[in-house]
Amino acid sequence: MRRVAFLPIWNARLPAEYLQDVDSAFSTELAKRALFEIVPISRTQLSNIFGERQLSSVEILPAEALAKLRAQFGVDGVLFTDLTQFSPYRPISMGVRSKLVDAQSGSIRWAFDYVYDTGNGSVAAAAKNYQRLYTNPNLPLPSDGGSILLSPSRFSRYVASETYGTLGLQFPH
Repeated sequence: MRRVAFLPIWNARLPAEYLQDVDSAFSTELAKRALFEIVPISRTQLSNIFGERQLSSVEILPAEALAKLRAQFGVDGVLFTDLTQFSPYRPISMGVRSKLVDAQSGSIRWAFDYVYDTGNGSVAAAAKNYQRLYTNPNLPLPSDGGSILLSPSRFSRYVASETYGTLGLQFPH
């Protein structure tokens, strides 16, 4: 796959304003992987094409959805990502389900489903390590674990990085 449509993050309860921040974090982290050319599809574009501002990875797609995305954006694949669980308070947790679908055949080329919970020591440690990599490494983290364990926005970047890191295993450079 060379070009992949990145659909807006799906969640049934969170407001669109919040989901736009998550969309941005996930799109940015996916682009850092440089596995494909990413074609971000906005909620407005999706609404204009399908009458829906978000599409779930597990619901029945509108008729000819993949064909329309392939024709309009020239993509080989479509990436669906759902935020299945979200707790913004300590311990922060985010559940992610994602699928990369071949736009021609409709087959699932990669799937992922995991809950990241900072109440789990290994997840908290990995998130702090991620924060160290992407902030000034000379600054010590506060004893409370740093802002990544307190900020859903920052934590979503870690979650996206980990999620799409597994995609890199399926589609190496």
